[in-house]
Amino acid sequence: YRSKAYAKKHLNYLINKGFKASYTSINPSGLFRVAYARLDSRKKAYSLIAEIKEDGEDAWLLIED
Repeated sequence: YRSKAYAKKHLNYLINKGFKASYTSINPSGLFRVAYARLDSRKKAYSLIAEIKEDGEDAWLLIED
């Protein structure tokens, strides 16, 4: 999101839907990113992505160092 206010609005939306959402690092273009969850394995991440996409939403895997 270009605006931190919009990022916060989406973060709260995801939390209200039951996700353990959080902010991630700001991307190189200065956009604010919101994660559905922080997971400890790719298998869990791919499972969550599939669930999100079944609901018609978009999601991808972000690996942070």
